[in-house]
Amino acid sequence: MKRWRMLTAAMLMLGLSLGVSINTYGQVVEYSNGDKTEGRWISDKQQGPGTIYYKNGNRFEGFWHDDSLEGTGICYKTDGSREIFSYYDNQANGLAIIIDKNGKVTKAGIVEDHEWKDDAEIVSWTSSGTQYFARQKKDIDNGMAIAVYSTGEVYIGEFKNRLRNGWGTFYYADEGWHMGYWKDDAKDGAGFMYYSSDKHDVMYIMGFWKDGGRQSAIQYYRDDSLLIANHKDDKAEGPGVLIKADGNAIFCEYKDGEISNDSPQIISDNDGCRFIGETDGKNGYGLRLMKNGQVYIGELKDRVTEGYGIYFWPESGNLFEGQHKAGKRTEGMYIKPSGTTYKGTFWEDTGKDKTGTYRDFRQSTTGTTVDGKITDGTITRLKKDGSSVIEKYKDGNIQN
Repeated sequence: MKRWRMLTAAMLMLGLSLGVSINTYGQVVEYSNGDKTEGRWISDKQQGPGTIYYKNGNRFEGFWHDDSLEGTGICYKTDGSREIFSYYDNQANGLAIIIDKNGKVTKAGIVEDHEWKDDAEIVSWTSSGTQYFARQKKDIDNGMAIAVYSTGEVYIGEFKNRLRNGWGTFYYADEGWHMGYWKDDAKDGAGFMYYSSDKHDVMYIMGFWKDGGRQSAIQYYRDDSLLIANHKDDKAEGPGVLIKADGNAIFCEYKDGEISNDSPQIISDNDGCRFIGETDGKNGYGLRLMKNGQVYIGELKDRVTEGYGIYFWPESGNLFEGQHKAGKRTEGMYIKPSGTTYKGTFWEDTGKDKTGTYRDFRQSTTGTTVDGKITDGTITRLKKDGSSVIEKYKDGNIQN
């Protein structure tokens, strides 16, 4: 996969009437060779899920981190076949598979710098109608593998105890995919749900799942609007706000994914904040939209965040879900549009001092960090061949 040079791009900005700007996330970029890309750019770098439409009719869907393809990606060919590759540093590296239009696996193995390594060893086996492919069969108990299900669905990612556990991507048979954390075969934790174009108004969803169901999320639409709401059983539930491309904020209350009240009572305060829900703007449960565009849905006590809630920052696009105390985050999860995630505790509401697990596409840090540096715990550095190197730390010193 080449790093395409952007030739024409109208870098539209979402200018909220609240006085804040967000980079567009439904942008289509055209190239001189006739290809085009749909995705999101933040500070001139492509971030998050997106699609490349090739002039020859093929379509590639993948994930970009700071303008580089990372994670996994899928190419839908005009002959009905699907090619799924692992990516590292904008190149195909790691496990890969090709499936024809009839669902038959025609090739599976390892790629390096976008070239198949025919000498690389890979094992395959079938269990309960599911085909598995991995470097070693024991990887199904603690490692990386590909599962091709009889339904036509495909999973590529981490396994533990023969179940999807850890980080991975699940490709649906009727197109679309989910990338994120899994626990015992169910979506659990931070993740992204991407919808194939021309079939859905929603481009993708970024949020948090629990036991397979979505809990809280931002829905990004192809018309550059976004919906921020809590969810129950994958459906919007409770107070939410739809921010349109023209900057208008539309408040609604949801039930089972449908609007149950399109004219909720709106309370305003002297700071320019607006509230809906069971709150007077000082106490109670509801949604708060601040003048700078930040959104909080949860409990308020004496005008500040308290207890469980979700928080959205429009400038960065980051989303947090978890506990608050006296206006500060104490424990929870956050996810960034670039795919970076964190789960754990926070010290004094800082992003630098925390105890938990931080993950991006190049490394995972588990333990305690102070001022952004690990003091106690482990850093797992991921290599392009899919293997990893683990560094152990104690009292700020490496122990390896």
